[in-house]
Amino acid sequence: MKNACFILYLLFAFGFSYDALAQLPEYNMSDLIVTDCDGYLYDSGGLDQPYSNNENFTFTISTGSTISATFLENICIEDGFDQLEVYDGTDATAPLIASITGADFIPPSLVSNSGSMTFVFTSDQSASYCGFAILWNSNAIEPTPPNLSLETAPLCNTGLVEINFSSPIACSWLYTDSTSIISEDAFSVASTNLNCNGGNTSSVSFEFSPDFDTNCDYVLDLVLGIPDNCDSIWVYHRSVSFAVNDCGINASLILEPE
Repeated sequence: MKNACFILYLLFAFGFSYDALAQLPEYNMSDLIVTDCDGYLYDSGGLDQPYSNNENFTFTISTGSTISATFLENICIEDGFDQLEVYDGTDATAPLIASITGADFIPPSLVSNSGSMTFVFTSDQSASYCGFAILWNSNAIEPTPPNLSLETAPLCNTGLVEINFSSPIACSWLYTDSTSIISEDAFSVASTNLNCNGGNTSSVSFEFSPDFDTNCDYVLDLVLGIPDNCDSIWVYHRSVSFAVNDCGINASLILEPE
């Protein structure tokens, strides 16, 4: 191994898909709680059929962040007899945002700041109308990545590095098969211990080959992929520095003849 300092990088590759690229989910009015950050909500008849008589449905969206609801076309609700009520919270005891009834107009957009929005639709026993179509959107909340620390600095002529996370992460976010080390010399991971408990870990241990055999400062860099409340992946670089300083110094004494 070359007798020179270098910077050590430990890189994790994460596989993920962005749900935002997929078609938005569509729901008909029913007794249901969903956590989708974006989607469509229609009356019980969907886009093509009217809603039914004697309905009493509660549909709740819970994302943990601000939710906006936009009516996509004129509503068609029996005026004064059927109604759609919208609440800023998880149920009908939350503050009322709007009470909507009537036909041939587009209601204003609605906003919920509580992290949940609840729709309650009721119809009477007589006429049923074409209903409504709503698009909702919710803001993604950026996750907080953990900080890294070392259990102890690696000893000379060993390859063990033990990393602690300031908060637990999912073991499935760590794709150790893609681990690589960038340095002046070639390194490989001889073994990995994720220390998983219930699918999460607060630490991970790596045994590197070859061993650290040079007194030097090192920087270990991890790439973490962490999902937000909308299931998008945020990629972070987290690093920690350490020093190996207990290696002996190789020296030779040369005596010149007098």
